Amino acid sequence: MLQKGNHLDTTTIVESTETVVIKPSVMIDPVKERKLRRKIDLRLMVWSFLAAFINMLDRNNMQNAYTNGMEEDLNLNSSVYNWAVTMFFIGYVITQIPANMIIIRMRPNIFLPTCVIIWGGVLCFMSIVKDHKGLLALRFCLGVAEATLYPCIAFILGTWYTKEELSKRQALVDTGGPVAGAFGGMTGGAIA
Repeated sequence: MLQKGNHLDTTTIVESTETVVIKPSVMIDPVKERKLRRKIDLRLMVWSFLAAFINMLDRNNMQNAYTNGMEEDLNLNSSVYNWAVTMFFIGYVITQIPANMIIIRMRPNIFLPTCVIIWGGVLCFMSIVKDHKGLLALRFCLGVAEATLYPCIAFILGTWYTKEELSKRQALVDTGGPVAGAFGGMTGGAIA
């Protein structure tokens, strides 16, 4: 409603601020809604929590591997080790924004499993790395693959829950990281 000279037509604005009340044509049974929410929680929240747990467990695994013999196996010094840790986060930071843009345009049921398969493949290659150059390259690739997880989870949860329900669910997913940190050292010690 712009007229010549970019002046607003105030009559249009006043008319457009009228309140319109639309009554829902479908009544929702609260019991069925609660059952559906529990079913969605079981399917989404368990897997989202486990994904966040494994993501952080994997991210913290570098420290456990270093203290359990990777230093000698790959002839690493502290500088190369620090670069290996940094390379992960360089890949992670670079991929965060593109991952957010891609998840909106691509189906999550294709994008997320593809990224997880790439993530698993990179981890498999890390088990056969022979020198620090391969370690640095794979840590970068691992950061790229893992960076997609949290944006995907946030997007998926945002599509299934209302804004009132979402904060509790996202908080639960976010606890996967600290829980993994608590168990990471024990797991690394048990494997070594």
